[in-house]
Amino acid sequence: MKKHIVNGLQSYIDGQNIPWHMPGHKRKGFNRKSRNVNVMEVISDVYGMDVTEVYGLDDLHMPEEMIDRSQKELAKVYNTFASYYLINGATCGIMTAIAATQAKKLIVAKNCHKSVINTVQLLGLEAVYIEPERLEACYGENGGHKRHEVCHGENGGYKKLEIQSGEGGGHESSRHKSEIYGSIDTSELEAICAEQKDIGAMVITSPTYEGIISDICAISKILHRYGIMLIVDEAHGAHLPFMYKNDNLSAIPYADIVVQSLHKTLPAMTQTALLHVINPLLNPAVQKYKSVFMSSSPSYVMLCSMELAVDWACSYDYRSYLEALADFRKRASEFENIVLFPENLKNRDSHIFAYDSTRIVFCTKEYGIIVEDKLRRHGIICEMSGTHHIVLISTPFDSEEDFDYLYKVLKDLDKDAQVKSEEKYGYSEEEWETEKIKGLLGTFAENNIYVYPPGSCIAVKGEIIEQEDVDILLSYYQSGKVIRGL
Repeated sequence: MKKHIVNGLQSYIDGQNIPWHMPGHKRKGFNRKSRNVNVMEVISDVYGMDVTEVYGLDDLHMPEEMIDRSQKELAKVYNTFASYYLINGATCGIMTAIAATQAKKLIVAKNCHKSVINTVQLLGLEAVYIEPERLEACYGENGGHKRHEVCHGENGGYKKLEIQSGEGGGHESSRHKSEIYGSIDTSELEAICAEQKDIGAMVITSPTYEGIISDICAISKILHRYGIMLIVDEAHGAHLPFMYKNDNLSAIPYADIVVQSLHKTLPAMTQTALLHVINPLLNPAVQKYKSVFMSSSPSYVMLCSMELAVDWACSYDYRSYLEALADFRKRASEFENIVLFPENLKNRDSHIFAYDSTRIVFCTKEYGIIVEDKLRRHGIICEMSGTHHIVLISTPFDSEEDFDYLYKVLKDLDKDAQVKSEEKYGYSEEEWETEKIKGLLGTFAENNIYVYPPGSCIAVKGEIIEQEDVDILLSYYQSGKVIRGL
């Protein structure tokens, strides 16, 4: 047969694209060598280590030898009761965690990944939703960086942000409620716990796709006071225990179960993840359900990738990388039309406990998909675009040259930014599609409705679609994003 996938991948690699997206190794590997490879040669080499559960190689589903010893090393590294390798990504970790709690009723943060909603529906559970505040941000026109001060944490990260509004109102047209969610509001959470009965667990996402970190310590104290277990989807924060080890931004010291995607921010292969058990009472059920939701034929290539990634993270000195990142953020904060987040927040009361500075987010009055396309023409591949923002993922595998080139391209785009916010992008002007979306108001969602990435549901199957949902769907449609589930 024709090698469509092989040839397509080779063509992409030969195109000299620079990945500002996951996986965290940035196609360089531990030796930081060039991203240029021959797909056929690499695949052929990998075949040499692609084995199955034969005598002497242990079994991920019943580890007794080398895998068992490695997972015990993981638990020591992360200071957990038990830690497990996952080869079906964080998705199977989320499914395992929810099932393991035996909860029939959960509090679910509305900005969760679709895997949470899918698990709730699959297991026939009841979800009580808490929706973090959508942040108000500047989208250009001298952006707001000259009117705000941000309290920086140690080592170039953001810890316990305090946004202080300065003088002057700026352009009203540049103020928008974005689709970027803030942290979980602990006072609202307290009210839900006091009002609702029979809640067994809560699932939250921290950090979010845009790098927002919630106050997991405070959230944990509230939940545990009511006898509720906490599951944290820390898929985007696998680096937190290592990069910000003194800041306790990781959820591991506070939650009952934490799930991390190693491949997102550490040098591990795509589809690799970890599940950390902090509450010993959950461990038997976790062992049971991870074998239910994970492939019965785990990849030893992925297992090696995970072990090497954690070993690397334990010994890597992040200081030089954080200095390069801080220098880039300082230079990029001067852009006027492509505006660095969270320096562009408008409201001092915005719910942000902390921010992960490795997540590089820019807001723009142009549709995000337009800026993403412009960057792609320069070989810079973003992680995702929202209606009016773009997300880039930075890791220590980005060199100073990578940062310099990104800055140069963004600076040129910032000067030449053309604002056409009323212009439809990506779709032909079809009034019937707009009317179809407007007609959803007050109806029940027939499917989970979301944009991927990030994969968070705008409306969950069975929910009544409200005006805010319609407004968000219209903004996504008009900006050229593909909406799934309509």
